[in-house]
Amino acid sequence: MRGDSADGMFEYYMTLNQYRVEASLARRLCDEAAPGLHWLQELGVEFPAQDLYASGVESIPPGHTARGNGAAIAAALEAEVHKRDIEVITRTRIEQLILDDSKRVRGIRSGSSVVKAGAVVITTGGFGANPYLLQQHYPDATRHGSAAWYIGNMNCVGDGLEIARQAGADIVGHNRGLLLTTPNFRKVLEVFVPGWLVYVNREGRRFVKETAEYAVMSGVVGA
Repeated sequence: MRGDSADGMFEYYMTLNQYRVEASLARRLCDEAAPGLHWLQELGVEFPAQDLYASGVESIPPGHTARGNGAAIAAALEAEVHKRDIEVITRTRIEQLILDDSKRVRGIRSGSSVVKAGAVVITTGGFGANPYLLQQHYPDATRHGSAAWYIGNMNCVGDGLEIARQAGADIVGHNRGLLLTTPNFRKVLEVFVPGWLVYVNREGRRFVKETAEYAVMSGVVGA
């Protein structure tokens, strides 16, 4: 990793993912990471330097924890929404993207209601709560049966993928995602395993350092 920079972040991100992710999307993420952080700071969110952390094998801790955690970020964003007099509608399912004659997205449809807009941003989350889409787009996440479970919001059923596909969007990243290993059999996520736990292979040999970062453990254990 070449320092705390967009280039360094891109190099690390692509190397960790074995270049199996869409490079153009990863590049955009890396280029916009710092401006996004600065924007949140302008909104009043504090990111103490002493709370920087590494979640993988980074030589420079790039993880920023907000003072007040995610609730502080949500509160700052909500305050900005109110400041800009943006209308928020909840419990409303988006069914279709509206296209103009040039095939540009100009709004959304929900039931009999149509909302026109100059731009539409799809932020529907993933599809972890949809078993069918998991099997279709991320089969490695389903091959362990009931030993694997989804820990996100149960409303993330892949609506964004379907409405974007209907509008002509491409879907990339087949069979890619983050799997976390956890020793808890009550289906409660524990990022770090207890100190007494030892991973052994089929020959009964220890093959990994159990305290390795969670970002790399799933690839090692699931291999």
